[in-house]
Amino acid sequence: MNEFQRNMPFRTAEEFLSYLSPVSNAIWRERNHVFRGQMDMSLPLTPSAHRMGTDVSVSTFYGEHDVTIGEQVAFEKAVLLRFLEACDHAGLQVPDDSEALRRSLKQFDRSRSGNYNWPTAEFHRVLAFAQHHGVPTCLLDWSRNPFVASYFAASSVLTWKLTEANCSARMAVWVLDTRCQAINVIEAPGGTSPYLAAQSGLFTVSMIKNESETLESFYETRLDEDLSPGHTDPEPLQCVSLPASEASEVLHILSLMGITGAKLFPGYEGVSRDVKDWARARRLSAGPVENSHRYEINQFI
Repeated sequence: MNEFQRNMPFRTAEEFLSYLSPVSNAIWRERNHVFRGQMDMSLPLTPSAHRMGTDVSVSTFYGEHDVTIGEQVAFEKAVLLRFLEACDHAGLQVPDDSEALRRSLKQFDRSRSGNYNWPTAEFHRVLAFAQHHGVPTCLLDWSRNPFVASYFAASSVLTWKLTEANCSARMAVWVLDTRCQAINVIEAPGGTSPYLAAQSGLFTVSMIKNESETLESFYETRLDEDLSPGHTDPEPLQCVSLPASEASEVLHILSLMGITGAKLFPGYEGVSRDVKDWARARRLSAGPVENSHRYEINQFI
């Protein structure tokens, strides 16, 4: 934890959600904060396009060598262009897509030197649309609603098999003061995606501005480490954490408030997500299925 970050650990789902509620905590009523849920508080606040070792990353795209800043920008543009072309093949429209935007994506020379200033504002809405459909981008998802962030933290935990080795892990909702000068916030119109509207979503963007920065230092620069001296905010970032074992109780309380996968992902995908959350929460509450007897139907009702 750095001096510009505040840790707020809680023991129970009730305490955790009470702290995040604008009913019991007046500071959230000012609407100056955004929230992000993560299944493990130790995970960095890193956009998906900047994570190494994943199936879609710059290292798998260009091979295992010293990747340059130019190659990182080229990778992000290539992924976005592929997304747009795939939407063409499926007959799907993308907000703010245009011939000029596609030309800009195609003409980039990864070997050139100078200032990159990526991504510029013309790409923000397209990136937001791609991000909300699971495409790796330089954006990081946040929500204006702390309970939406709590849902994502808890739901993510349920996809993670808790073992003796990780049973002490803590899920987290990160809280960011948007008045902080060190960050860039993108608020795409709600019409960009039904998911974006349902989740009160917005984004922070990791800008690549010039080649003077090494790629290694760029990757190591995380949002929670980039709040350096000179900014007016004493503690612009908070980590509100809870034992991962409380995830099913968090989801239960949120469901009573109408915060479910079905509501946050309008359509059949959300319904499927809701069913999976329900089954996984039952598994977490009851213990490992392989160590128990066969469940009766009435145990799930």
